[in-house]
Amino acid sequence: ARQDASTGLRAELAAQVRERAAETDRLAATAAQLRAEVEATQSALLGADVAGRSMAQQLLALGLASATLPVEGPGLVVRLDDAPPGDVGEDPLRGGTPADGRVQDRDLQDLVNGLWAAGAEAISVNDVRLAALTAIRSAGDAVLVDFQLLSPPYVVRAIGRPSDLELELLDGPAGRRLQTYVSLYGLRLDVARAESLTLPGASAPDLRTAQPVEERS
Repeated sequence: ARQDASTGLRAELAAQVRERAAETDRLAATAAQLRAEVEATQSALLGADVAGRSMAQQLLALGLASATLPVEGPGLVVRLDDAPPGDVGEDPLRGGTPADGRVQDRDLQDLVNGLWAAGAEAISVNDVRLAALTAIRSAGDAVLVDFQLLSPPYVVRAIGRPSDLELELLDGPAGRRLQTYVSLYGLRLDVARAESLTLPGASAPDLRTAQPVEERS
């Protein structure tokens, strides 16, 4: 069976996370509103002349590369959910526990890494866009993505060529592991192609150590 953390510690961490979830959501909404205002002002100012429009194109390219801009396109939607209550399967060799029927942070990490390996160009989890510094981790029974508390079902959207994403994911190591958990522990996995997906932009990274390289003559 997959190992679970100490029940008492998990419950305590989960309670702490939930206490802060409402404040995090409020701050995230405020940050999104401020980003929209900044982008509107920036577009208006840079559109005034040729040099500004050229700079706007550069910023657009940087925004796409850093995942801070919304994107759209065809792709794949993967829904991963806990096992139904009382329906946790059993590993015939090692047995199963209720924790094995819950989607854990490492399951989402595995799924996301599998999609990147399959050629995904952009990914979100429950409408939280993944960027270079995004972390997927657990706090008690809760799963955090970019420090935002998420609850199952976990809907992972990936932009890319749908047929390639589906084939490479399900035939790859991550897909095979998830299908094993479906069989052994009752996790629910659904994969569907989508003609059009829209993913939000990620929060702008706060770099504390990295500095731009100075140009040398």
